[in-house]
Amino acid sequence: MNEHPDSLDLLLEPEDNERLRNTCGQLDEHLRQMERRLGIEISNRGNFFRLFGAPEAVRAGREVLQGLFRPVPTKCSVRRGCISSCRSRGSRPTSSRKSPEFRKQR
Repeated sequence: MNEHPDSLDLLLEPEDNERLRNTCGQLDEHLRQMERRLGIEISNRGNFFRLFGAPEAVRAGREVLQGLFRPVPTKCSVRRGCISSCRSRGSRPTSSRKSPEFRKQR
């Protein structure tokens, strides 16, 4: 990171502990993965997030966090690797299929 990183404050609403837990991951593993992949720093307290880094990376981090925080359809779960998939495609996975980032639970 450069000496004078940009910062961005982000409030994910509504405050929903289950969605926050899914967004951040166990022990914040999803946040740490985003930090490594995007080269940013993320701090949070509840649903308030602060992102530090290069402007483009901070914007990408915001898009990924907002995408992960969106409601997940009932009986679906976020597929492992979704964060990598989201980042490599810009922000949200796109495909001819309806929802590639979700899979039905059995």
